[in-house]
Amino acid sequence: MACAYLTDLATNIWNDIGQPTDTPVSYIQSKLISAPFLGKLNSLTANCFTIVTGDILPALNTDEQGIYALMYEADFYTRKVNILMNGTDIAWTTLRDGDSTITRSNIVDQARLYRDMQKQLNDQLRVIVAAYRQSNANARSVDYYNQNNNWNGNWYNGGFMQGARQ
Repeated sequence: MACAYLTDLATNIWNDIGQPTDTPVSYIQSKLISAPFLGKLNSLTANCFTIVTGDILPALNTDEQGIYALMYEADFYTRKVNILMNGTDIAWTTLRDGDSTITRSNIVDQARLYRDMQKQLNDQLRVIVAAYRQSNANARSVDYYNQNNNWNGNWYNGGFMQGARQ
C-alpha cells in the first residue's frame, strides 16, 4: 500500500489529466511505485530512490513530486497517441439526418492534439529538471580552491602551470 503523499500525488495527476474513466487513480498509483518508472525519475534527477513495501524511500520532496507528475502526464499522452494511431480509423466525421448533425473528431486531429500536449509537457519537464539539477548540484570550485579555501595544489601540479614551480 502506497503512502499518503503518493495517493495524493496520484489523485492530483488524475485531476490534471481530466479525470479519465479509463485510467483510475489506483492505476496511476501503481505506475508511480513501479521500478521502471521510478528508475526514470532517478535518471533525470540523479537520485537513488527505492521502493520498499509500496513506498518510495527516501520520500519525494515537492520538487521531485512535480517532476514525477510531469513524467506521468507526458507518458499518459504518449500512450494515448499510440492507442489512437494504432487503432482503427473512423470512416466518418460528420453525419446529417434532417435537422440533426453529429460531428465526430478525426483520430488524426485528436492524436495531433495529444502529441502537442506531450511535446509541451516534455519541454516543461526538461526545463524543470535542469533547474532542479542546478539547484541541487554540489558546490564546485572554479579557482582550484576547496570548500575551506585551502590550496589543493591542482593548479600547479596538474593544470596549465605544470612545471612552473621547480
